[in-house]
Amino acid sequence: MLQQQTANPVTSKIGRFNPDSGAFTEFDIPTPNAKPIGIIPGPDGALWIGTQHGLNRRDPATGRFQRFHAGAEAGAAGALGNDYILTVHRDR
Repeated sequence: MLQQQTANPVTSKIGRFNPDSGAFTEFDIPTPNAKPIGIIPGPDGALWIGTQHGLNRRDPATGRFQRFHAGAEAGAAGALGNDYILTVHRDR
């Protein structure tokens, strides 16, 4: 489940809903102005979140986010070609 909260400056959050307890938990995406566009769970339980400012991975064990973006890594093997992530798909 995905939720976006907008203020000035723009802050973004994702949310998790537990149907058993009815509890809703929010997590801040630490990248400024990063509006979540796509989200998919990885095989290790990590969440991959595509935004307008790169790709973020939320580690299930620590809750920390790691950001991948085109700017600093342009031209490097495995670097993103663009920061605007429209969809997120898991490779087989």
